[in-house]
Amino acid sequence: MLISYAHFMRVLFILILFIISLPAHAAVYKWLDEKGNVVFGDSPPADHHGEEVEQTPLNTYKDVPPPAAPQARKERNNSARAIRYDKLMILEPKNDAAIRSNGGQLTISLLIEPALNKQANHQIQLKLNGSVIATSSDATITVDNLNRGTHILSADIIDAEGRTLKSSASLTFHLLRHSIL
Repeated sequence: MLISYAHFMRVLFILILFIISLPAHAAVYKWLDEKGNVVFGDSPPADHHGEEVEQTPLNTYKDVPPPAAPQARKERNNSARAIRYDKLMILEPKNDAAIRSNGGQLTISLLIEPALNKQANHQIQLKLNGSVIATSSDATITVDNLNRGTHILSADIIDAEGRTLKSSASLTFHLLRHSIL
């Protein structure tokens, strides 16, 4: 009876796997040598009686899936992420502009692409010298009674929870106003 080559290779493969797996199930022995040192090995020496070490199972880790987020929060986050703002730029005043306004009034024009998502309660927050001076849903905002001097202006698009979605570059302008003196 002839054995086919494929059958022979299958039997050889199984035999090799069996031989390779034998050391994984080997016992571990512990004994003292002639100097009193503890020695571990897979078989004790012939002149010593070693005791078999009980092997504890290997530590394993089961991955626990994270808890599901509430559906309302997912929908709110999806609607906020649905619009990604590509551009937020202050068109007026220009950087380093000198603006004469004796009443301290300043009109700020913004370019927003795509348009502001008012349904998701996105708003524009204007900052003057790092402090919020106005919050609006319009691309043109007028502020009154600014002090004369040099100011730094920036704008942010924020969502309903106050998180910043997009920020503009800061610019500097100079407000010229009559002195009371």
